[in-house]
Amino acid sequence: MKAPILALLVLIALNGHLFAAGKDHHVSPQGRDEGPGNATAPWRTLEHSVAALAEGDTLTIHAGTYKPTAQLNVASPNVTLKGAAGEPLPLIDG
Repeated sequence: MKAPILALLVLIALNGHLFAAGKDHHVSPQGRDEGPGNATAPWRTLEHSVAALAEGDTLTIHAGTYKPTAQLNVASPNVTLKGAAGEPLPLIDG
């Protein structure tokens, strides 16, 4: 009985439903939305960054002031938004 359960868990994991392996993205007021959104070339706006997130992704928000011009809606489930370690907290003004 244990073997079928183990086989089922392996199939689920391989299909990506058990362990969603997301990407790490970055946003900074000094970035560019045309860039790749990584640590060395972050995106610039929260609107673009949040819209680009997929399930399991993490968005690191670097220090600075962000002035969103639209409501921020995260369309994908299970995403993480976090401040950058060792930096002042970002300010979202709007």
